[in-house]
Amino acid sequence: MHTAIYVRVSTEGQRTDSQEQELKRYCRQRGWKNPILYSDRISGAKTSRPELNRLMQDICGGRVRRLVVYKLDRLGRCLTHLALILDEINRLKVPLIASSQFRETKGCPRRAPQQEHKTTE
Repeated sequence: MHTAIYVRVSTEGQRTDSQEQELKRYCRQRGWKNPILYSDRISGAKTSRPELNRLMQDICGGRVRRLVVYKLDRLGRCLTHLALILDEINRLKVPLIASSQFRETKGCPRRAPQQEHKTTE
């Protein structure tokens, strides 16, 4: 199983270099070796994209350990389609990391101890 990196830009004239570099650096810092790159140059409003389709096949086939994207909107602009993608990867227990939007945490945050309020009569 591998770490998957998914990058997307909306048009052929745009470049994915900055997303790729950021996500490869992110993986390197965490010791995730040899991430597999999935790269689309197509609108995020399209529900069928060649590399996204290949990524989802690899996730369903158990070949992906985790998915790293720069931002959630790289996966999709259509909220309904994005929700379907998130539901599927969650069902398959594949963690999603949006490197520029979420911080990774180790376990749940602890609640701050509640202070007792003394009342005077």
